[in-house]
Amino acid sequence: MQQDYSAFVSFLKQKMFPSSAALEIEEISEGNINHIYRATDCKTGRSVILKQAQEVSRISPEIRLNPDRGRREAAYFEFYSALVPYALPEIYAFDETLHLIVMQDLKECPVLRKAMLAGTMSAHLGNHLGAFVAETAFASSDFVLPHPEKKQMQTRFSNPELCALTEKLVFSDPFLGDKDNSVSRENAAFLETRIYQNERLLAKAAALKFRFMNASQALIHGDLHFGSVFLKGELPVVFDPEFCFFGPIGFDLGNALAHFVMEYLFVKLSRPKDDAFLSWLKAMAHELVFSFSEAFTRLAEQQCKDAVLRSPGFVNAFVSSVLRDTAGFAGVECLRRTIGIAKIPEFDLLSAVRRAQFERSVMDAGVLLMERGSEIQSATALVDLIERLCI
Repeated sequence: MQQDYSAFVSFLKQKMFPSSAALEIEEISEGNINHIYRATDCKTGRSVILKQAQEVSRISPEIRLNPDRGRREAAYFEFYSALVPYALPEIYAFDETLHLIVMQDLKECPVLRKAMLAGTMSAHLGNHLGAFVAETAFASSDFVLPHPEKKQMQTRFSNPELCALTEKLVFSDPFLGDKDNSVSRENAAFLETRIYQNERLLAKAAALKFRFMNASQALIHGDLHFGSVFLKGELPVVFDPEFCFFGPIGFDLGNALAHFVMEYLFVKLSRPKDDAFLSWLKAMAHELVFSFSEAFTRLAEQQCKDAVLRSPGFVNAFVSSVLRDTAGFAGVECLRRTIGIAKIPEFDLLSAVRRAQFERSVMDAGVLLMERGSEIQSATALVDLIERLCI
Protein backbone atom coordinates (compact mmCIF):
# COMPACT_ATOMS: atom_id res chain seq x y z
CA MET A 1 0.00 0.00 0.00
CA GLN A 2 1.40 3.40 -1.00
CA GLN A 3 2.08 5.73 1.91
CA ASP A 4 0.21 9.03 2.12
CA TYR A 5 2.75 11.86 2.13
CA SER A 6 0.20 14.68 1.98
CA ALA A 7 1.08 15.98 5.46
CA PHE A 8 4.76 16.16 4.47
CA VAL A 9 3.93 17.99 1.24
CA SER A 10 1.72 20.50 3.05
CA PHE A 11 4.39 21.24 5.65
CA LEU A 12 7.16 21.62 3.06
CA LYS A 13 5.10 24.04 0.97
CA GLN A 14 4.42 26.13 4.05
CA LYS A 15 8.08 26.29 5.07
CA MET A 16 10.42 26.18 2.07
CA PHE A 17 8.88 25.24 -1.26
CA PRO A 18 6.46 27.32 -3.36
CA SER A 19 2.86 26.18 -3.57
CA SER A 20 3.45 25.34 -7.23
CA ALA A 21 6.21 22.85 -6.42
CA ALA A 22 5.76 19.33 -7.79
CA LEU A 23 7.07 17.39 -4.79
CA GLU A 24 8.00 13.75 -5.08
CA ILE A 25 8.81 11.87 -1.87
CA GLU A 26 10.62 8.54 -1.59
CA GLU A 27 11.71 6.59 1.47
CA ILE A 28 15.47 5.96 1.64
CA SER A 29 15.72 4.57 5.20
CA GLU A 30 18.76 2.48 6.07
CA GLY A 31 19.19 2.79 9.84
CA ASN A 32 17.67 0.86 12.72
CA ILE A 33 15.48 3.48 14.36
CA ASN A 34 13.98 6.23 12.19
CA HIS A 35 12.41 6.68 8.77
CA ILE A 36 14.27 8.81 6.22
CA TYR A 37 12.76 10.33 3.07
CA ARG A 38 13.99 12.49 0.21
CA ALA A 39 11.62 15.19 -1.04
CA THR A 40 12.39 16.54 -4.52
CA ASP A 41 10.77 19.33 -6.47
CA CYS A 42 10.51 17.77 -9.93
CA LYS A 43 10.34 21.24 -11.51
CA THR A 44 13.61 22.59 -10.08
CA GLY A 45 15.47 19.51 -8.89
CA ARG A 46 15.85 20.98 -5.41
CA SER A 47 15.74 18.29 -2.72
CA VAL A 48 15.77 18.02 1.06
CA ILE A 49 15.94 15.15 3.53
CA LEU A 50 13.09 14.40 5.91
CA LYS A 51 13.76 12.46 9.09
CA GLN A 52 10.71 11.24 10.98
CA ALA A 53 10.73 9.71 14.44
CA GLN A 54 7.97 7.11 14.63
CA GLU A 55 6.91 5.01 17.59
CA VAL A 56 7.92 1.65 16.11
CA SER A 57 11.64 1.21 15.40
CA ARG A 58 12.86 -0.21 12.11
CA ILE A 59 15.11 -2.81 13.76
CA SER A 60 12.30 -4.65 15.54
CA PRO A 61 8.52 -4.19 16.02
CA GLU A 62 9.11 -5.08 19.67
CA ILE A 63 11.19 -1.93 20.19
CA ARG A 64 8.83 1.02 20.64
CA LEU A 65 10.13 4.50 21.39
CA ASN A 66 8.71 7.93 22.13
CA PRO A 67 8.81 9.95 18.87
CA ASP A 68 9.67 13.03 20.95
CA ARG A 69 13.30 12.08 20.30
CA GLY A 70 13.06 14.17 17.12
CA ARG A 71 12.76 17.32 19.23
CA ARG A 72 15.92 16.40 21.09
CA GLU A 73 17.82 15.74 17.88
CA ALA A 74 16.76 19.08 16.43
CA ALA A 75 17.93 20.78 19.64
CA TYR A 76 21.34 19.07 19.36
CA PHE A 77 21.79 20.50 15.88
CA GLU A 78 20.65 23.92 17.06
CA PHE A 79 23.11 23.96 19.98
CA TYR A 80 26.17 22.90 17.99
CA SER A 81 25.45 24.51 14.60
CA ALA A 82 27.07 27.82 15.56
CA LEU A 83 30.14 26.05 16.95
CA VAL A 84 30.90 23.53 14.17
CA PRO A 85 28.63 24.40 11.20
CA TYR A 86 31.04 22.69 8.77
CA ALA A 87 30.62 19.39 10.62
CA LEU A 88 26.81 19.21 10.68
CA PRO A 89 24.09 19.21 8.01
CA GLU A 90 22.06 22.40 7.75
CA ILE A 91 18.66 22.11 9.46
CA TYR A 92 15.80 23.93 7.73
CA ALA A 93 12.77 23.16 9.89
CA PHE A 94 11.30 20.95 12.60
CA ASP A 95 7.64 20.05 13.07
CA GLU A 96 6.73 18.79 16.53
CA THR A 97 3.39 17.34 15.44
CA LEU A 98 4.86 15.28 12.61
CA HIS A 99 8.06 14.60 14.60
CA LEU A 100 9.82 15.66 11.42
CA ILE A 101 13.24 17.24 10.84
CA VAL A 102 13.91 18.79 7.43
CA MET A 103 17.60 19.06 6.62
CA GLN A 104 20.17 19.56 3.90
CA ASP A 105 20.37 16.81 1.30
CA LEU A 106 23.98 15.64 1.10
CA LYS A 107 23.25 13.10 -1.64
CA GLU A 108 26.56 13.86 -3.36
CA CYS A 109 28.42 12.94 -0.18
CA PRO A 110 28.97 9.25 0.60
CA VAL A 111 28.27 7.85 4.04
CA LEU A 112 31.64 7.18 5.63
CA ARG A 113 31.09 3.43 5.87
CA LYS A 114 30.46 3.19 2.13
CA ALA A 115 33.49 5.36 1.45
CA MET A 116 35.57 3.01 3.59
CA LEU A 117 34.32 -0.05 1.73
CA ALA A 118 35.20 1.69 -1.53
CA GLY A 119 38.75 2.24 -0.30
CA THR A 120 38.48 6.03 -0.07
CA MET A 121 41.32 7.56 1.94
CA SER A 122 40.36 10.99 3.23
CA ALA A 123 43.29 13.03 4.48
CA HIS A 124 43.28 13.72 8.22
CA LEU A 125 39.87 12.14 8.82
CA GLY A 126 41.00 11.10 12.29
CA ASN A 127 42.12 14.63 13.10
CA HIS A 128 38.77 16.05 12.03
CA LEU A 129 36.72 13.54 14.04
CA GLY A 130 38.89 13.88 17.14
CA ALA A 131 38.63 17.67 16.99
CA PHE A 132 34.84 17.42 16.52
CA VAL A 133 34.47 15.35 19.69
CA ALA A 134 36.79 17.67 21.63
CA GLU A 135 35.13 20.91 20.52
CA THR A 136 31.54 19.78 21.03
CA ALA A 137 32.24 18.06 24.34
CA PHE A 138 34.21 20.99 25.73
CA ALA A 139 31.49 23.49 24.77
CA SER A 140 28.86 21.58 26.77
CA SER A 141 31.02 20.69 29.76
CA ASP A 142 31.60 22.19 33.20
CA PHE A 143 34.78 23.72 31.83
CA VAL A 144 32.58 26.27 30.00
CA LEU A 145 28.96 26.15 31.12
CA PRO A 146 27.83 27.70 34.41
CA HIS A 147 26.62 24.88 36.62
CA PRO A 148 22.93 25.98 36.68
CA GLU A 149 22.88 26.24 32.88
CA LYS A 150 24.40 22.79 32.47
CA LYS A 151 21.82 21.32 34.84
CA GLN A 152 19.04 22.90 32.78
CA MET A 153 20.54 21.48 29.60
CA GLN A 154 20.78 18.03 31.16
CA THR A 155 17.06 18.15 31.76
CA ARG A 156 16.39 19.40 28.24
CA PHE A 157 18.44 16.58 26.71
CA SER A 158 17.32 13.84 29.07
CA ASN A 159 16.96 10.77 26.86
CA PRO A 160 15.85 7.88 29.09
CA GLU A 161 14.35 5.63 26.41
CA LEU A 162 17.27 5.64 24.02
CA CYS A 163 19.78 5.49 26.87
CA ALA A 164 17.91 2.42 28.14
CA LEU A 165 18.15 0.93 24.63
CA THR A 166 21.91 1.54 24.61
CA GLU A 167 22.24 0.07 28.09
CA LYS A 168 20.46 -3.07 26.89
CA LEU A 169 21.91 -3.54 23.40
CA VAL A 170 25.45 -2.33 24.13
CA PHE A 171 26.17 -3.02 27.78
CA SER A 172 23.91 -5.92 28.75
CA ASP A 173 22.91 -8.23 25.89
CA PRO A 174 26.43 -8.94 24.55
CA PHE A 175 27.57 -10.11 28.00
CA LEU A 176 24.48 -12.00 29.20
CA GLY A 177 23.72 -14.44 26.39
CA ASP A 178 20.64 -12.66 25.04
CA LYS A 179 18.39 -14.63 22.66
CA ASP A 180 19.23 -12.23 19.81
CA ASN A 181 22.99 -12.72 20.16
CA SER A 182 24.72 -14.71 17.44
CA VAL A 183 28.17 -15.66 16.18
CA SER A 184 29.44 -18.36 13.83
CA ARG A 185 29.40 -21.91 15.13
CA GLU A 186 33.20 -21.94 15.22
CA ASN A 187 33.18 -19.12 17.79
CA ALA A 188 30.48 -20.47 20.10
CA ALA A 189 32.95 -21.91 22.62
CA PHE A 190 35.03 -18.71 22.59
CA LEU A 191 31.91 -16.64 23.21
CA GLU A 192 30.91 -18.82 26.14
CA THR A 193 34.26 -18.92 27.90
CA ARG A 194 35.88 -15.58 27.00
CA ILE A 195 32.74 -13.45 27.24
CA TYR A 196 29.84 -15.01 29.13
CA GLN A 197 31.97 -16.78 31.77
CA ASN A 198 34.81 -14.25 31.98
CA GLU A 199 34.26 -12.70 35.41
CA ARG A 200 37.05 -10.16 34.91
CA LEU A 201 35.51 -8.97 31.65
CA LEU A 202 32.00 -8.89 33.15
CA ALA A 203 33.29 -6.66 35.96
CA LYS A 204 34.77 -4.32 33.35
CA ALA A 205 31.46 -4.29 31.46
CA ALA A 206 29.61 -3.44 34.67
CA ALA A 207 31.99 -0.56 35.42
CA LEU A 208 31.63 0.83 31.90
CA LYS A 209 27.85 0.52 31.99
CA PHE A 210 27.79 2.34 35.34
CA ARG A 211 30.04 5.02 33.85
CA PHE A 212 27.70 5.42 30.87
CA MET A 213 24.73 5.76 33.20
CA ASN A 214 26.25 8.26 35.62
CA ALA A 215 29.05 10.34 34.07
CA SER A 216 27.21 13.43 32.78
CA GLN A 217 30.31 15.11 31.38
CA ALA A 218 29.01 16.71 28.19
CA LEU A 219 26.30 16.62 25.51
CA ILE A 220 27.49 13.68 23.42
CA HIS A 221 26.24 12.30 20.10
CA GLY A 222 25.62 8.88 21.61
CA ASP A 223 26.00 6.80 18.42
CA LEU A 224 29.08 8.10 16.60
CA HIS A 225 29.98 5.40 14.10
CA PHE A 226 30.82 5.26 10.38
CA GLY A 227 27.13 5.07 9.46
CA SER A 228 26.49 8.41 11.22
CA VAL A 229 29.01 10.43 9.22
CA PHE A 230 28.96 11.78 5.67
CA LEU A 231 32.21 12.55 3.86
CA LYS A 232 32.00 16.00 2.28
CA GLY A 233 35.23 16.32 0.37
CA GLU A 234 37.89 15.87 3.04
CA LEU A 235 35.56 16.82 5.91
CA PRO A 236 33.28 14.56 7.98
CA VAL A 237 29.70 15.75 8.46
CA VAL A 238 28.04 14.18 11.50
CA PHE A 239 24.34 13.31 11.54
CA ASP A 240 21.81 11.07 13.35
CA PRO A 241 22.31 12.33 16.94
CA GLU A 242 18.97 10.97 18.21
CA PHE A 243 20.85 9.11 20.99
CA CYS A 244 22.31 12.39 22.30
CA PHE A 245 22.38 13.03 26.05
CA PHE A 246 24.73 14.28 28.74
CA GLY A 247 27.11 11.37 29.15
CA PRO A 248 30.78 10.34 29.18
CA ILE A 249 32.89 11.96 26.47
CA GLY A 250 34.84 8.74 25.94
CA PHE A 251 31.70 7.01 24.70
CA ASP A 252 31.70 9.07 21.48
CA LEU A 253 35.45 8.83 21.05
CA GLY A 254 35.43 5.10 21.83
CA ASN A 255 32.71 4.38 19.31
CA ALA A 256 34.65 6.12 16.55
CA LEU A 257 37.88 4.37 17.56
CA ALA A 258 36.20 0.95 17.56
CA HIS A 259 35.07 1.39 13.97
CA PHE A 260 38.57 2.30 12.81
CA VAL A 261 39.85 -0.85 14.54
CA MET A 262 37.11 -3.06 13.09
CA GLU A 263 37.65 -1.65 9.60
CA TYR A 264 41.37 -2.34 9.89
CA LEU A 265 40.72 -5.95 10.89
CA PHE A 266 38.19 -6.33 8.05
CA VAL A 267 40.58 -5.01 5.40
CA LYS A 268 43.44 -7.05 6.81
CA LEU A 269 41.35 -10.18 6.26
CA SER A 270 39.57 -9.30 3.02
CA ARG A 271 42.32 -7.31 1.25
CA PRO A 272 45.54 -8.31 3.04
CA LYS A 273 47.81 -6.84 0.36
CA ASP A 274 46.21 -3.38 0.52
CA ASP A 275 49.09 -1.98 2.56
CA ALA A 276 48.28 1.65 1.74
CA PHE A 277 44.73 1.45 3.07
CA LEU A 278 45.78 -0.54 6.13
CA SER A 279 48.45 2.04 6.94
CA TRP A 280 45.95 4.85 6.45
CA LEU A 281 43.38 3.24 8.77
CA LYS A 282 45.94 2.80 11.51
CA ALA A 283 47.15 6.38 11.06
CA MET A 284 43.57 7.65 11.32
CA ALA A 285 43.03 5.80 14.59
CA HIS A 286 46.20 7.42 15.94
CA GLU A 287 45.10 10.84 14.69
CA LEU A 288 41.70 10.46 16.34
CA VAL A 289 43.26 9.92 19.77
CA PHE A 290 45.99 12.55 19.54
CA SER A 291 43.71 15.15 17.96
CA PHE A 292 41.13 14.82 20.71
CA SER A 293 43.72 14.92 23.47
CA GLU A 294 45.53 17.94 22.08
CA ALA A 295 42.38 19.89 21.17
CA PHE A 296 40.63 19.34 24.50
CA THR A 297 43.76 20.21 26.47
CA ARG A 298 44.28 23.39 24.43
CA LEU A 299 40.64 24.45 24.86
CA ALA A 300 40.80 23.88 28.61
CA GLU A 301 43.99 25.95 28.87
CA GLN A 302 42.63 28.82 26.78
CA GLN A 303 38.86 28.93 27.29
CA CYS A 304 38.00 27.32 30.62
CA LYS A 305 35.67 29.62 32.59
CA ASP A 306 36.39 28.07 35.98
CA ALA A 307 39.75 29.10 37.44
CA VAL A 308 40.00 25.94 39.54
CA LEU A 309 39.21 23.55 36.70
CA ARG A 310 41.86 25.32 34.60
CA SER A 311 44.59 23.68 36.70
CA PRO A 312 46.99 21.90 34.28
CA GLY A 313 47.23 18.94 36.64
CA PHE A 314 43.47 18.51 36.68
CA VAL A 315 43.12 18.99 32.91
CA ASN A 316 45.73 16.32 32.24
CA ALA A 317 44.09 13.94 34.69
CA PHE A 318 40.67 14.58 33.16
CA VAL A 319 41.86 13.94 29.60
CA SER A 320 43.59 10.75 30.78
CA SER A 321 40.34 9.55 32.35
CA VAL A 322 38.49 10.21 29.08
CA LEU A 323 41.10 8.15 27.20
CA ARG A 324 40.67 5.25 29.66
CA ASP A 325 36.93 5.44 29.05
CA THR A 326 37.61 5.59 25.32
CA ALA A 327 39.52 2.31 25.33
CA GLY A 328 36.88 0.53 27.39
CA PHE A 329 33.94 1.82 25.38
CA ALA A 330 35.74 0.94 22.14
CA GLY A 331 36.06 -2.61 23.41
CA VAL A 332 32.37 -2.80 24.26
CA GLU A 333 31.48 -1.47 20.80
CA CYS A 334 33.64 -4.14 19.14
CA LEU A 335 31.92 -6.88 21.09
CA ARG A 336 28.37 -5.66 20.67
CA ARG A 337 28.80 -5.15 16.90
CA THR A 338 29.98 -8.77 16.65
CA ILE A 339 27.77 -10.56 19.17
CA GLY A 340 24.64 -8.43 19.42
CA ILE A 341 21.66 -7.70 17.19
CA ALA A 342 23.07 -4.57 15.47
CA LYS A 343 26.09 -5.90 13.58
CA ILE A 344 28.26 -3.95 11.18
CA PRO A 345 27.52 -4.76 7.50
CA GLU A 346 31.09 -5.93 6.82
CA PHE A 347 30.20 -9.34 8.25
CA ASP A 348 27.79 -9.98 5.38
CA LEU A 349 30.51 -9.31 2.80
CA LEU A 350 32.61 -12.31 3.84
CA SER A 351 32.45 -16.03 3.20
CA ALA A 352 31.42 -18.21 6.15
CA VAL A 353 35.02 -19.13 6.93
CA ARG A 354 36.31 -15.57 6.79
CA ARG A 355 33.30 -14.27 8.70
CA ALA A 356 34.19 -16.56 11.58
CA GLN A 357 37.80 -15.36 11.44
CA PHE A 358 36.69 -11.72 11.42
CA GLU A 359 34.36 -12.30 14.38
CA ARG A 360 37.19 -13.81 16.37
CA SER A 361 39.64 -11.01 15.58
CA VAL A 362 37.13 -8.31 16.53
CA MET A 363 36.17 -10.12 19.74
CA ASP A 364 39.86 -10.51 20.64
CA ALA A 365 40.30 -6.77 20.09
CA GLY A 366 37.24 -5.94 22.16
CA VAL A 367 38.38 -8.08 25.08
CA LEU A 368 41.88 -6.57 25.01
CA LEU A 369 40.55 -2.99 24.92
CA MET A 370 38.20 -3.63 27.83
CA GLU A 371 40.72 -5.50 29.96
CA ARG A 372 43.65 -3.13 29.37
CA GLY A 373 41.78 0.15 29.00
CA SER A 374 41.87 0.98 32.71
CA GLU A 375 45.70 1.09 32.52
CA ILE A 376 45.77 3.96 30.00
CA GLN A 377 47.42 7.12 31.30
CA SER A 378 48.05 9.09 28.09
CA ALA A 379 47.24 9.37 24.40
CA THR A 380 50.56 7.69 23.62
CA ALA A 381 49.63 4.71 25.78
CA LEU A 382 46.29 4.33 24.01
CA VAL A 383 47.98 4.54 20.62
CA ASP A 384 50.43 1.84 21.75
CA LEU A 385 47.46 -0.37 22.64
CA ILE A 386 45.95 0.27 19.20
CA GLU A 387 49.28 -0.84 17.69
CA ARG A 388 48.89 -4.18 19.46
CA LEU A 389 45.49 -4.63 17.83
CA CYS A 390 46.68 -3.68 14.34
CA ILE A 391 49.53 -6.11 13.71
